[in-house]
Amino acid sequence: MIQGADLPAREVALLGRTTSERLTRLVGDIVTESRESDHIRQSLEVGEAFLRLRKFMFTSVYLAPPASIESERARGSCSTYSSGFWPIRRRSPRDQNRI
Repeated sequence: MIQGADLPAREVALLGRTTSERLTRLVGDIVTESRESDHIRQSLEVGEAFLRLRKFMFTSVYLAPPASIESERARGSCSTYSSGFWPIRRRSPRDQNRI
């Protein structure tokens, strides 16, 4: 498990230390940048920092062990559980009279 200190320092300094701070910064940036526009916008600085942090999170957390191992276990469990529901072939009314 990663700690706050493991996050990229430059991105944390710009976006915020906590999830709540980062969400506030991202939403605030979108509101500020979009205020005078007909489109939803984000500043280049915040957008690039967000993408760098997102890339870090995918490579270091979401797709790295143990998350990747747990994901495979969950996929297997869901597959096993759901296999009891979907392989049942529904008969059409026309087939019901056949033996």
